[in-house]
Amino acid sequence: MIIAWFSCGVTSAVACKIALSLYENVQLYYIETGSGHPDNTRFLADCEKWYNQPIHIIRSDKYSCVSDVLRKGYINGAHGAACTLELKKKVRYKLEKELGSWDGQVWGFDYDPKEINRAIRLKQQYPNTKPVFPLIEKQITKPDAMRICNNCRFAKNISHDQIGTLASYARKFQKCLESCRDVVIILFMKDSHT
Repeated sequence: MIIAWFSCGVTSAVACKIALSLYENVQLYYIETGSGHPDNTRFLADCEKWYNQPIHIIRSDKYSCVSDVLRKGYINGAHGAACTLELKKKVRYKLEKELGSWDGQVWGFDYDPKEINRAIRLKQQYPNTKPVFPLIEKQITKPDAMRICNNCRFAKNISHDQIGTLASYARKFQKCLESCRDVVIILFMKDSHT
């Protein structure tokens, strides 16, 4: 079984779609933090139709939203942001414990230097998650993911200005991407074949 993490963003939406095309048994999960954009519900429902499969919604048993966590007394601590820990990581850990085993977890990190570094850190810090990064492996950037979703005619309303700004940002890092592409692809392909 493959776990695919859906976050109501275009990159995770495309990563989940790719996972469904590559693997037999994919379970889609969305962690509800109680603090998402009001349009998330529509986007999630549209993606369920696109995938022809439900997205399981899971949430914290202890906190309903960010403000509940902030009442705890700190925003950021030695182990990172309290909201991320309580509303996302602990929810993920609980699901992993309930499931017991999986063949991989799909993440929507896109082909961008910052996201590639996040992916490397995740693989180092949480190797047991068996992380898979289809957007990085296929060199799909966030603007690419936006275009893919826009072509499906249901994506969040993304203006041409936003796409242009993000495309400009992606071009700015193109040289860096080209210089590290082969190393990154080898790193991810090596781990996916072991």
